[in-house]
Amino acid sequence: MRDWLALWSDNKPLDVDKLIADKDALSLRFDQYARGTPEWLVAHYVELEIAQRFLWSHLFADVHQHRVAIENTFGQP
Repeated sequence: MRDWLALWSDNKPLDVDKLIADKDALSLRFDQYARGTPEWLVAHYVELEIAQRFLWSHLFADVHQHRVAIENTFGQP
């Protein structure tokens, strides 16, 4: 999650395709009935990430940047 916030702080998107591919690989490895995520759903998740990044940048980015500054000054928890 921390990496997500760092990317979003710079208004950079998450690699949703890679996250889903990793999830699918894990599911397929341990679940004989699992199937890969359909392309339409991957596209939907990409759109959701864009919306989530927009909301986060407008509602929480300042608080996150302040927390990062404190961690950099005093060390990470």
